[in-house]
Amino acid sequence: DGSAPTDPVSSVVTSPDESAVLTAIRTHLAQSTGRNWFNWDKVRVFPVQATLFADDMVNWYPSNRVKVSFIGPDIPLEILYRYFRPFGRIFDITYHEPDTKGMPRYALVQFIRTRSATSARNCLYGKLVGDTRLQLSYQRVIRKQFIFNWISSHLRLVLPLLAGALIAVVYAVFDPIRVFMIESKMVQRFNPENYRWLRWITRQTVYRLFPKTSPDHTSHSVMWAERQLDHVKLDKWLHEAPETFILVHGPRESGKLALVTNVTRNWPNQIVIDGKELSTCRNEHEVLVTLAKQVGYRPVFSFMQNATHIMDLAITAITGQKTDLASGADTQLAKILECVGAAIYQVRKKIHREQQQQQQNRTQPTSWWKRFVGHFQSDTQVDPSTGETPTYYTQDVDKPLGDWLMQQTKLQPEDVPLVIITGFMERDVDAHHKLLWDRLAQWATVLVENGAAHVVIESSSVTTSKLLSAKLPSKPLNHLLVSDATRESSLGVLREQFGLLQPPTEVHQRPAYDASVRALEKTVDCLGGRLSDLELFMQKVKGGQSVEEALEDIVQKTAAEVRKFALGDDQTGGPRTLGSATPTNVTVEGGWTAYQFWYVLEALANSDRVNYYSLLTSPLFKGDAKPLQALEYAELIHIEQEQGRPAYIRPARPVFRTVFQTIQDDTTYAAWMKQGINKQLIALQSSNITTYEEELQRLRIFADTTSPRITDQSSGWPRALTWQWWCSWVWWPLGHQRVTFGAQYPEPLGIRVDWLMGNLHKAQQLIQRLESENRELQKTVDSA
Repeated sequence: DGSAPTDPVSSVVTSPDESAVLTAIRTHLAQSTGRNWFNWDKVRVFPVQATLFADDMVNWYPSNRVKVSFIGPDIPLEILYRYFRPFGRIFDITYHEPDTKGMPRYALVQFIRTRSATSARNCLYGKLVGDTRLQLSYQRVIRKQFIFNWISSHLRLVLPLLAGALIAVVYAVFDPIRVFMIESKMVQRFNPENYRWLRWITRQTVYRLFPKTSPDHTSHSVMWAERQLDHVKLDKWLHEAPETFILVHGPRESGKLALVTNVTRNWPNQIVIDGKELSTCRNEHEVLVTLAKQVGYRPVFSFMQNATHIMDLAITAITGQKTDLASGADTQLAKILECVGAAIYQVRKKIHREQQQQQQNRTQPTSWWKRFVGHFQSDTQVDPSTGETPTYYTQDVDKPLGDWLMQQTKLQPEDVPLVIITGFMERDVDAHHKLLWDRLAQWATVLVENGAAHVVIESSSVTTSKLLSAKLPSKPLNHLLVSDATRESSLGVLREQFGLLQPPTEVHQRPAYDASVRALEKTVDCLGGRLSDLELFMQKVKGGQSVEEALEDIVQKTAAEVRKFALGDDQTGGPRTLGSATPTNVTVEGGWTAYQFWYVLEALANSDRVNYYSLLTSPLFKGDAKPLQALEYAELIHIEQEQGRPAYIRPARPVFRTVFQTIQDDTTYAAWMKQGINKQLIALQSSNITTYEEELQRLRIFADTTSPRITDQSSGWPRALTWQWWCSWVWWPLGHQRVTFGAQYPEPLGIRVDWLMGNLHKAQQLIQRLESENRELQKTVDSA
């Protein structure tokens, strides 16, 4: 077993008739021996011409180079060639001096193939050629860093091939795994609540030790008392063919998310993308990791982005050519959404196969084993809060709900996958957030256009409908506006929470009851129907505060937040961030100054709504709508639309009306802000006066020499006292031009001069009035 392997058949011939034996062997091999599966070459036979030396030395590994040592005189090249050529083609024969003094000379015979070298070594070892004995051994081919040298000399070929192979492996191996993981998250494959026997074991073990509490829906009672029609409308849209977006829009904390959650709680195949969480990500990397986690995109190699970027830079530096191996955030985001789309396709295809199998089972009897297993397994979705199997509306099975599958897939409404995007465009200032919302909208457009899934988008941004309409211009949106609850509904919920639905039967308790109801009515008039403010009020009252104290606490804290955020010391008009005034941070571009917001605050404190264009005409805005848009993005005001255009401005939250009045009632602060506004107006009017004076100075070159406003150069008297000026009034009825008091300039320019002089006079009067008002305001500030 340890002998050196040889492909040819080498044998010791002792017969006197050597040629006859070789002929017989060769004839036998040609007639009976085929080709081996591991070696397609023909089997050949060579006689051993000397003593066979069968060794098993590990270091004597065969190679295609044979070292022939001459124990005796040297053998000419022609004789060596004649002896070694029968074993195979020879690449080269070279003679060498011995490496060590006293050793014999040797020649290196290099064959084309290794099997030729092994045959020659086994058959010619120890052969006597004249007085010289041949001693054969293998010459190891030493190839130092052969692979590295070859790669380093062919970088332009090797590196792109290695990168392409790596990408191919990732796509071929990991993408199917990722699609499977996303699909598992959609169908809740690894949720034990979906399997009857696991659910039974969990209830009998874990829930007995740790009882499961049912969720408290009291906090959403305000919304559900007001949202019954919205609930029915949204549920109806979900049971129709997915042809367009379903946009649930409204003010922040008005119950939009709770409405969507209640309607889709028992929907089987759904995937939820939390835009609110994505909006808190600080860079593109965090956005990709968070989105992958939400949709179940696993495995995620977050380090690969930096590695491929470094590899791309290295290849570009070495080869001078760009390889574009490092994919950007746009490409990686598209890849994640592409895998989600593939998972949706797989879910629909699986449902279609299951329905076909169910139709076949109706005509074929079911085996007892399937009935037994089906008793313990169930793919039916179970509501985790109640543990009950949901009931869905039924619809004609033959009605197709989309042609995304190439065949007409006939699915029931609840079998259509559902994609829910909450908090859409929660933050849209940073570049990576803008990219995220644009790609999500584009991806959702593909889903609804192909009828692949329902797409429900919950958003508080005022520009969401514009973006979605631009992505899907051919079809109108299913737009559901969720506004604040009505006064009656809000008051009814508060009375229910505090046990004031029915008046007391005893007469002496009626005054206290009436006082409590009036206090709640005042609260509703202040807080309105905003769900978050009503919940906060109920928590404070249940925590031990009185109705008046809780209401005052909410108003004062909100006023402090508005004063700190919108009326801060930073008046540069740069980007501002609304902190605790709203549930999340919203950064807006453009910004506003504190004086601009104070002007809006005063208008809204005295009226429920203000005309949009009347604010724009104020000198503080100069017709620029960006500050008002920034205030709307920051959710300080709400711009109402009328006939497709801005019409009125209201406070963004009902409580802001009371807050604005509270801030305005602070006389010292109001006086200080009014002073700042007056100073800005004074500076504006001073600038206007400077402009008027410069224009009058430029028009002076057109002055009329007969003007009564200038003195006569010859007499030195004002021209109004000269006889020529008075004679012009006599000749004027006869058709001559009258020299008027304003005839300092030609007639067309005289009108312009009069207008400039009138505006200059008005500006100066306004400056005097504002300065006088500022002196009175300063007294108010000093007296505080």
